[in-house]
Amino acid sequence: MLVKCLVEDSINELLESTIQKTYEGIIEHPIFIKIQPKLTNSHGLHCYPNIRAYERLPSGIDNEFASLVKMEYNDMFHYISISEEGYNNNKITLLEEDVYWNYDCYTQQQINDFPELCYFTHVLTHELQHAWQYDSPHELIRYMHEDKKEIPNLDEHFYRTICEYDAEVEAMNKRREFLDYLLLLQGVSVDESI
Repeated sequence: MLVKCLVEDSINELLESTIQKTYEGIIEHPIFIKIQPKLTNSHGLHCYPNIRAYERLPSGIDNEFASLVKMEYNDMFHYISISEEGYNNNKITLLEEDVYWNYDCYTQQQINDFPELCYFTHVLTHELQHAWQYDSPHELIRYMHEDKKEIPNLDEHFYRTICEYDAEVEAMNKRREFLDYLLLLQGVSVDESI
């Protein structure tokens, strides 16, 4: 599984390893993840572009990544953008009482010690679910819209489309496992983070 992250120098390799462990055999096409300073109207975006459609490669995508996408993956890859503003400003937001998402799966200690990673793992697992939806169209939706349940603190935006509801529910189910593994790779035992 080919993964390239441009988030923070200190955690790029750890993120790549975490994604490979968590999504191996689930997401087939390469994944490119980048913090975007100009992304201000949403927390994260997923797209599934053809690498040959670019006149100039996006910054951070090197020739080696592009060549592998062209040769081994029929020119297609997942491009995930995470809002820099959301990533940087979330330290304050998570510690406030009024939070946009339901963060019940994280411990108070994790929120206090790693608020930007709690935010980031939630947004990233949501966007990675969109990647899975593209790679597995025959299984497109895990959490069917007709069966949707009311979830406390879930913004009404996520009830509007099947794909958004599915991605958000899967993010709520997978984000803690993802954060725990990422912290273990950083040398923080899961028991210490609880």
